[in-house]
Amino acid sequence: MRAAALSLGVVAGLVGLVLLYTPQQAQRGRKLFTESCAVCHGPAGDGGRVPQRFGALAGRRVPPVVGPNALASFQTASDLFRYAQQRMPLDDPGSLTDEQYLAVTAWLLEQAAVEANGEPLTPESAAQVPIR
Repeated sequence: MRAAALSLGVVAGLVGLVLLYTPQQAQRGRKLFTESCAVCHGPAGDGGRVPQRFGALAGRRVPPVVGPNALASFQTASDLFRYAQQRMPLDDPGSLTDEQYLAVTAWLLEQAAVEANGEPLTPESAAQVPIR
């Protein structure tokens, strides 16, 4: 019984190490997603088309960022954060602050059923958060 309790404690400790973002961070991320990302990715993050205002890119299919396998090309939250930071939003890459990109990443983690543990997601901690 004691060994089982110890094992459970170790597992709980490990879970605490990899589930790093706050509910407030995810809430801010949802708002930012709506403002900066939904125009292409759709209001629910289920994909869409690039709008006409993007000129030559208009009409291209935009992948979903919410739903089964939506983030399959990213191994960690850090991969997702860095990708978004360098390439999103499409019309002004890098225009958000690190805190804003982390908030959007936290919201996407929440949508992928990675539970918050109350610790803020940071560029450093994001590397420890597996997506798949």
